[in-house]
Amino acid sequence: MTKLALTKLLILLFFIPAAYGQKVKYKDIWGLLSTKQYEAAEPFLKKYLQETTDNPNAFLYRGIIFQEKSQKDDVLKQTRRVIAAMDSAIIFYDKAYKTITEKEIKRNSEFYQAYNRRDLRTGEFGVKLSDIQFDLEKKMEGLRERIDRVKMVKYYFALSDSLYKKSNALFKSMQEDCPGQKEFYLRANEHTLQDLAALSVRFDSSMKAFDNYKSSSTTIGKSGYNQRQTCNRN
Repeated sequence: MTKLALTKLLILLFFIPAAYGQKVKYKDIWGLLSTKQYEAAEPFLKKYLQETTDNPNAFLYRGIIFQEKSQKDDVLKQTRRVIAAMDSAIIFYDKAYKTITEKEIKRNSEFYQAYNRRDLRTGEFGVKLSDIQFDLEKKMEGLRERIDRVKMVKYYFALSDSLYKKSNALFKSMQEDCPGQKEFYLRANEHTLQDLAALSVRFDSSMKAFDNYKSSSTTIGKSGYNQRQTCNRN
C-alpha cells in the first residue's frame, strides 16, 4: 500500500467515528503526526483538543502545526495571518511547557522519541524533561523574534511603497503641466522648484525605506520575494 493510499485510508477511518459522534483518539492522530502529515492531522487534532484539555503532547504538536503554517503564508500579503499563526504557536508551546512532566514522558514515551538523546555521562539513550523544556523555550523565543522581524519587514515595505506612489503621483502631475522640456523651462517658477525639492525628498526617502526593507528581509530567511523587483509589488 502506498503512502498516499494509507493516508486516505486513515482519514476515512477517522471520519467514520467522527460521523457517529465518537471521541477522536490521540493514538489514531499520532499516526499522522509522527510522519509529519500535519495538514491531514490538523482537523482531527483540532477536534481532539475541543474535547480534551489535558494532553501536553497534543499542545506541542498543535504548536508545531501553527508554526509550519506561519512559514507557508506570504509575509507581505498575509502578514496578519502569519503573525496570528506564530502567536497561536507560542500559546500552545507555552501550554506544553507548563504541562509536560516526568510522569507524562514516562507514561507516553513513544510521543517524545524526537527528544531521545544519549546521556554524555551514562552513555544511555533517553528522553529528558530538561531537553524538551529547553527546546520549547528556544522555539518560543525564536517565534517572538520572528514576529518582530516580520513586522519590521512589512513596515519598511509599506513605507517604501507609500513614498514611491506619492513621488510618482507628484512626477505625473508635473509632467501633465509641462508636456515637453521646453515648456518645463519656460513655465518654471518658484512653485516648480518647490515641487522638484519635494519630489527629490520623497524619492530619496522611498529608496532609503526600500534599502531598509531589503536589509530587514534577510533576517527572516526565504520570503519568496526578489528584492530587486519587489518595489512595485502589492
